[in-house]
Amino acid sequence: MSKGIRQAALATFIELAPQRVNGSLGSIEHTVSPGNVAFRKMVCNKIEAQFNTSHKSACSAYNWAKVECTKLHPELVVSLGRAEDKKGGRKPKAKADPVTENAAPVVEAPAVEVQAAPVVAAKAPAKSKAKAKKATA
Repeated sequence: MSKGIRQAALATFIELAPQRVNGSLGSIEHTVSPGNVAFRKMVCNKIEAQFNTSHKSACSAYNWAKVECTKLHPELVVSLGRAEDKKGGRKPKAKADPVTENAAPVVEAPAVEVQAAPVVAAKAPAKSKAKAKKATA
């Protein structure tokens, strides 16, 4: 990865974020949030052109910049990305029963100390007498 691509992505992200919030980025047909899609494409295209990098690398830098911008300027990333209910994942098959106030209290088992068995060093296998004579000769 080129040096400085992440910092450049963050700078581009912060530079273009007010345009996304104001809705002045234009729109792409057939999308739910055209400003957000256009914003992501614009940031990624600028990074690709500036660093002559692949689209995947530019998107990775964009994702990093989004996380950093969330830490630095949370007001710029409001409503950016997927909604919480659309993030996917496995749907639960059955809903768990909520714990009621009448449930039995949880009792912890008493702590038991476990002592380790002493370690005995293993002896090296003894050499046969024939091999011992050859080694000394």
